[in-house]
This record gives sequence, structure tokens and C-alpha cells, in this order.
Amino acid sequence: MKKFYAAALGMLAATGVLIAEPASTRANELRVESAWARASAGRNGAAFVTVYNGGNAPDRLVGVASPVAPDVMVHRSFEEDGTMKMEHVAAIPIANGQRIEMKPGGLHIMLVNLKQPLKKGDQFPLSLTFERGGTKETTVTVYGPGAMEPK
Repeated sequence: MKKFYAAALGMLAATGVLIAEPASTRANELRVESAWARASAGRNGAAFVTVYNGGNAPDRLVGVASPVAPDVMVHRSFEEDGTMKMEHVAAIPIANGQRIEMKPGGLHIMLVNLKQPLKKGDQFPLSLTFERGGTKETTVTVYGPGAMEPK
């Protein structure tokens, strides 16, 4: 009987039925929450999200995209010598159990060369691509110009 179970277990493992941590499970452990943006005044806009990694392994946010702008990327705002600056961030590491909150004055998603202005009350789709967890889709709600939080 032990040989039967060992053979059955070997067949399941060989066919890929026994996988310790499938990608689909990892993807479900990443949550994108509170997606919002400010109404835009020009050709560029900013969106903000919170990402939570509820899995048991680290991941990285490696890409963002939206049909509202041809160029979408993560940026980081910071102050240096009394001047606010901004730089592109290629990837954001997210440890297991960590929550990353994008907000004005810090990490944010730049929407460059908007196809049309973002107006208060609008909604638009946003895709976030993770190195291990795949792509997560969310809907962004646009709040007033200068909004500092989603309201």
C-alpha cells in the first residue's frame, strides 16, 4: 500500500498538481486598495494606490499602465536642499506583510501626456504588474484638484 501512495504522489508531482505556491495564489495575496487621482490641470496627472502583500514571499511592483495616458510610471517625490524633486522608480520592493501607500509628496503614479484632462468624478482603469504576482487591475476615482486624500 505504501508503494501505491508513493507512486501516486510521484505522478501528482510529475504532472504539476502538487505545487507549493502557485502564481495564482500569490497574485491573490496582493491587494490594490484605495486607488484615486487628483483632477488634472495640464497634460500630466498623478494617481495614488495602496498595495498590500499578504503573502509569505516578497514581491516587486515592476510596471503600471492605463489607457488614459501613453506614459505611465512610478515616481518618488522628495525634498533636497529646500527644493521638491521627483525621480522615476523602476521597481518597488514589497516585503511579505508590508503595505505600501502612495500619496502626495511621496511615491505616486505619474500619468504623462494625458489623452484628456482628469475631471472630478471621472473613473479610469489602472493596471499594476508585479514581478511574481502578475497583473492586478483596479479602478481609479478622480477627486478635486489639489486633493491630499481620497475624498
